[in-house]
Amino acid sequence: MSAVVRVRRSLPSSASRVATVCPGCGIPLELRLIADAKTAPRVLLDPRKGPSAVYAQAFPLGMSGPPSIGGTCPGFTSGLEHDGVLGGCDGCYWQAIEGRYSAVEALGAANSRAIDHVDACSGARGLGVVFGAVLEHVETHQLRDGFERGTLRWNPGGDIARESIARGIARAHRARPSVDGWVYTRSLFAVRHLVGLEGLRVYVSADRVNMRRAATIAARYAVPLAVLAKDRLEAAALWARVDSIDIEGRIPRPVLCPASGKYSSDARGPGHVVAVDGSRRGLEVGSIARGACDACRVCLPGGLDRSVTFLQHGGARDVWGSVRVSISSGVRS
Repeated sequence: MSAVVRVRRSLPSSASRVATVCPGCGIPLELRLIADAKTAPRVLLDPRKGPSAVYAQAFPLGMSGPPSIGGTCPGFTSGLEHDGVLGGCDGCYWQAIEGRYSAVEALGAANSRAIDHVDACSGARGLGVVFGAVLEHVETHQLRDGFERGTLRWNPGGDIARESIARGIARAHRARPSVDGWVYTRSLFAVRHLVGLEGLRVYVSADRVNMRRAATIAARYAVPLAVLAKDRLEAAALWARVDSIDIEGRIPRPVLCPASGKYSSDARGPGHVVAVDGSRRGLEVGSIARGACDACRVCLPGGLDRSVTFLQHGGARDVWGSVRVSISSGVRS
């Protein structure tokens, strides 16, 4: 991290909007990014509003759920009960966000419509150009403020619905390897298109329903697993299942995401942010902070060769006494 990083106090009005055109027909397109405090390189720690990212660098799609209901998640695992509701991926936090924040849901849906248009018009080649514009956008904004590399979290909402989208993401990173991107995907058909690219880290997302299929693909392509568990006990049981599966290849051993693990219960502040120096002790109300993902970097390109376990979101109260989801569409009234 550069020592000359400048600190912004708000998200510029243009920072969440990526203006581009369809490479096939030339019509103007506007893609939107969200400001996700967990993944952002700089965050404001407001005592009233909670953590607020000052960089929009997460690209969502919409909506959650399988394509049969208009969703973008072919790897959706149905029939699970979570918080008394039957159906839905086990602990999918994007479903909760869509239900709570209509503006964010609409933003992801608009991105999906734009991507569907480009795909129909010019396929993976056109998608590579459009996704490349997204990478260029986040890199420009972050390098302008003194960061050494731009970072982008692909698909915090939605997933890779078709192979052409995976090929488009791969084309974008081949053309711009200077941006660090990472993606968790349940779309197992997409993995082979995304491996071995400079500047992109791919995780195969797994839970208790799709574990065998996900582990088989992860081992085949030598990529890590991102396992979602209800708690530490279930996490241990799920990794025991991975060890019992007869598969060829190697799956890196897991670490527990600190944002859903030790940071969520240390009483030092919201679990998904840390101080600028990467510590939890340095967190102060009203100060500049840093997203836990940006500081940890296990999941980012160049990170440790490890799988990761996420414990389900929800339920833990922050130091200001309320549960907050620190994701913003960047929309200003």
